[in-house]
Amino acid sequence: MKTIWIAMPRLPFHLTGHDMPNHCAFLNSTELSAVVLPKGQPPPNELPTAKLMLTLEDFDADCFMWNSYMMVSENMRRAMALGPSDIQYFNVDASQSAPLPRSKNYQIMHVPVTEFMSDQKNLVYRPLKVPKRHVESRLASAVASGRSAELTHEIFYDRFADFIFCTDEFAVKILQSVCSGMIFFDPFDFFANHRLHFRTLRGVEKEIDWDPIRKIMHTKLTRGVH
Repeated sequence: MKTIWIAMPRLPFHLTGHDMPNHCAFLNSTELSAVVLPKGQPPPNELPTAKLMLTLEDFDADCFMWNSYMMVSENMRRAMALGPSDIQYFNVDASQSAPLPRSKNYQIMHVPVTEFMSDQKNLVYRPLKVPKRHVESRLASAVASGRSAELTHEIFYDRFADFIFCTDEFAVKILQSVCSGMIFFDPFDFFANHRLHFRTLRGVEKEIDWDPIRKIMHTKLTRGVH
């Protein structure tokens, strides 16, 4: 049985206070929007080179989302170590950006594959624990870690949901690389009791509270992962 996670970009805490719209833009957003990147499928056309202007002097995230495009650094691409049949990258011109973000050599990342899990009747899954929050039933089907599911990719979309999923092996690979900006949510209770649950090298942890003095988020281990 495979363990899978929802893989999402999330800015490091020291960057979340920035007013991103005033510091980040695609200078050719109209040209970019003319080409659609279909989730879980190869795009029909090549994406034009994105002209990124990111003026935050301390911006050093290895992964972030902007205008629905996921940006990944050279270090993140090296850590993922995936071939062209698993992942696609599109060029970014960051010459108008501040020196630090420009040095990250960002590219746009696209996941062009979809995994087809086993039929719902053959899946074994825990109930979602998300009080007072509507969750479509197809989410539970998609993240059930079916015992007979045969995954052929480390990162992928699923036919039942719009999230990007990844294997535990992929998550550990990124976590060990200490690249920042990508978080791996527990798909069963990632927002249970209004606390985010996510994969770390220790296991599954949940956020407790923010320490404004030390500028760190206190977390608690909820279960180990073997």
